[in-house]
Amino acid sequence: MSTFFGLILLLMMVGPYLLPLPELTDVAPAQTLARPAGKFLRLPWPGTDGIQFYYEHDEYTGAQATPPVFILMHGFAANLSSWDSIRPWLARQGHVIAYDRIPFGLSERVLPEQWEEDNPYTDQAAVAQLSSLLDTLKVEQAILVGNSAGGNLAMQLALTQPERVQALLLLSPSVYTGSPAILSMVAAIPPLRRAGLLLSRRLASSGKLLEMAFHDPSLITQQQRDNTALIAKVDNWDTAFWEFVRASRMRNINVSERLDELRMPLLLISGDNDRIVATRETIRLAAALPDATLEILPDCGHLPQQECPEAVINAIGQWLVTQQPTLFPATSQGLKKETDQKLNQGL
Repeated sequence: MSTFFGLILLLMMVGPYLLPLPELTDVAPAQTLARPAGKFLRLPWPGTDGIQFYYEHDEYTGAQATPPVFILMHGFAANLSSWDSIRPWLARQGHVIAYDRIPFGLSERVLPEQWEEDNPYTDQAAVAQLSSLLDTLKVEQAILVGNSAGGNLAMQLALTQPERVQALLLLSPSVYTGSPAILSMVAAIPPLRRAGLLLSRRLASSGKLLEMAFHDPSLITQQQRDNTALIAKVDNWDTAFWEFVRASRMRNINVSERLDELRMPLLLISGDNDRIVATRETIRLAAALPDATLEILPDCGHLPQQECPEAVINAIGQWLVTQQPTLFPATSQGLKKETDQKLNQGL
């Protein structure tokens, strides 16, 4: 019996190194893939020359004197393009800043040899990087809009720096659900790193995550598929992706244990057929929060801003109207007028 387990252990240690790992193809520097409105910003990080982040800023198109700032945060393996369908509407309510969290989209793929002690992919690092982004762009307060893992990050900043968060708009936030279980399992076994890289490549190139995120995958446009595939278009993406997955096991800010501290205005949105963060988990989250409004959208999945953008716009618009005018003085009157017009026109 001991011989059998010895062989199993040997196979786990040596087997992954026997798997072929071809060179990455069809990759390019992030700057060559940027959209015309995109900008790169280098933020400081200990032990490095700084980390380059990609973001896009939609200027406010309304007429209010002091519009709010919306910060958009995408989910696991996604990028800022996941907000494209609702950004024009948000820009009529305030300034919109969407950015790519590392190592996704066009933000830098930081490799292990590039940092000394502080892993840039931990929860704590993501909060520090978001805070640094706000500082650099001179945003004192913002309305944080987060989907999936981006929703978790928004809540983390709200817990650590509540004075900077006017409100939270969370779409299927991953509070009780983490990264895909199989990736987390493989990441826990250091010798399986090579297998993890292969698994990462397969997962990113298959398009399965995007299809799982939709209630009706037939609604996915080719543009959405192309935008999602951006994860595998930047140099060193697979190694950086794997480091991110490994770091996700070192969660050091457990949002679920501090929900009672989130007392700012909060809207939760979930599709009624979310197969990644189950709808029941968002319902559970709403019940655990001090004062959250919950909207469940019919015939919608994990990416409501992509699959059901009009329903999301309606939910956010109606919710903002109900907030105290003193909280959103620059948006309340104009927002109510536009929302009423949309309802009268049937969106």
